[in-house]
Parts: sequence; C-alpha cells; structure tokens
Amino acid sequence: MISRRGSSKSRCGAEVPEGLPSPEFVNSHTLINKFCPLTEREGERHKSYRVTHFAGLSCSLCIAKREGNRERFTRRKAAFTLAEVLITIGIIGVVAAMTLPTLVQRHREKQTVSALKSAYSIFSQAYLMAVKEYGTLDNWGFAGIEKVEHEDGSVDYVSEENGVSNKVIYDKFAKYLKVGKHCSPGDETCLKTVTKGTFESGILTNGMAFNFVQRSGDCSSKAGSTKNLQSVCADITVDIDGPSKGENAWGKDWFRFYITKYGVLPKGTPDSTSFTFSKNCINASQATYGGKYGEACTAWVLYNENMDYLHCDDLSWEGKTKCK
Repeated sequence: MISRRGSSKSRCGAEVPEGLPSPEFVNSHTLINKFCPLTEREGERHKSYRVTHFAGLSCSLCIAKREGNRERFTRRKAAFTLAEVLITIGIIGVVAAMTLPTLVQRHREKQTVSALKSAYSIFSQAYLMAVKEYGTLDNWGFAGIEKVEHEDGSVDYVSEENGVSNKVIYDKFAKYLKVGKHCSPGDETCLKTVTKGTFESGILTNGMAFNFVQRSGDCSSKAGSTKNLQSVCADITVDIDGPSKGENAWGKDWFRFYITKYGVLPKGTPDSTSFTFSKNCINASQATYGGKYGEACTAWVLYNENMDYLHCDDLSWEGKTKCK
C-alpha cells in the first residue's frame, strides 16, 4: 500500500496526524487500534464490529465505544451500595416509629372533635322538636333526682321514683332520635352508668351511646351565672364511639351536656361555676369519675376544636388555648 505525507482527514472529518497512513489506504484493524485502543477483554467482546465496514464508520464506532464506556462508568459511580440502602431504610424506620404514634393520636382527636359536634347537633335538634311538641322541660312532669343513702354510708340513685322521672325525659327525646338499641335501668350494655342509678340509656344507629340524668323538674338547678346556666333541667351523657370502642373515659370519648330550659349547652363553658375547665377537665388524663376529671371538657372540644388538655396543663379560657 502507498502512504500519504502530511496531515489528512478521514471520511468522518477526524484529523490524521502527519506520518500516519490515511484511513482510506490502511487495514481497518490498524487505524482503530491506534485511535480507539481496546483492552484485550474488550477486544474480544467487540471483535466482530471492529473488523466490519471501517470506511466512513470508524470514527463513529470509536466515539460510540468511548461514550458507551463513559456512560457505563457513570452509572456504576452513581449507584447506591446495599449498605447505604439499608442505612437509609433504617433511618426512615426510626423516624416513622417516633412520629407515627403522634400523628395517629392527632388524627383520632380530630375524629373525636367531629363526632362531638355531630352529637351536639343531634341532641340539639331533638330538644327543639321535643319542646315544640311538649313545651319546655319544666312542663314535662318529672321530678328532680333523689339521692338514696344507705346504712353503710354509701349513696346511689336507685329508686322507683328516679326511674319514673328519668323515663319521662328519655321517652320524649327518643321520639326524635334514631335509636338502634334501648337499655332499661340496670342494663349497662348501652352505657355504663358513672353513678349507680335508675337511668334509661340507648345507642343511636350511628353507634353513639347516651343516657339522661334529671336534675330539677322545674329547671331551677344552677351551674353558672348566665340565663342558661341558671335553669338546668337535666344532663345528657354521650359516649361518642359506643360502649365497645375507645377508653370509655371522661374527656376522651365520654362527654356531657346540660339540658336547660332554653336549649342544650356543653358542660365546661367559661361561665360555668359548678363544673369548670380548670377543675374538671384539665386533669382529664386521669379520667376518674371520683375526681370528676374530664366531665367539663365538652365546651373546650367544641369551641377550641382540640383536645390539647390531654397533652399540656397550662391551658385556660383566658389565655393559651393550644399546647403549641
């Protein structure tokens, strides 16, 4: 073969240094080996394409080979090792274990707020319908609750008279409630009574349990300074998730409302004096009836839309209304 002097270009435009043969006049193996040297291993792998159709394609093949090697190298460089993946998964697991219980609890508390609002609406509507038919509660003909004292010093509210009066309130309200189950006095499968007494109770079709406790037949019982709180007739106890769910504890899933001569009112409003937020709710985490904890949390949950009294003890109607 004849070699040319001076620099020349290959058909793809690549410069050929002076003294080297032009690609048109050399064996394809020679030029590819000089411009695109391969390792012995790569040479075996790419042997087939290195010997085919050099004219006009050698530079492209060379560039493709180099780019392909670079791309493979980059991909290997950017990949995660198994150890890195396992460490990342471990960190995510730890963070989830620390935050998930709090998120679940907050979600449940939001559900409680929503359920309590629903209960307030249900019993307020039933009150309005019952009053429209029977008049205000001071005209319903029931007597105030009577305390029964025993020789051993114990006290309860179990008596025939209490049962008759309680049934008057239950029957008139139940007419305007969607009651799925009724429990007679002594049957605690609907709502376990917090004090032993002759009380009717029931479960609504939505799963909420409830009962009534009469206070004053002439609606003269006082619980505060406002017009409503000066005319309390009875109480409503609501278990928002029913007897078989939740903790069955005051301020968590048990809540109370006043039934007054003028409407249904949540217990624990800022104007309350007998059951106040500071005395009967802020310690709701103890949830014991003996200390009356939690019975006055109803207004707080409805008005402030949170249950933060379970998480911090520096809340008040006049000041801080959220833990954060």
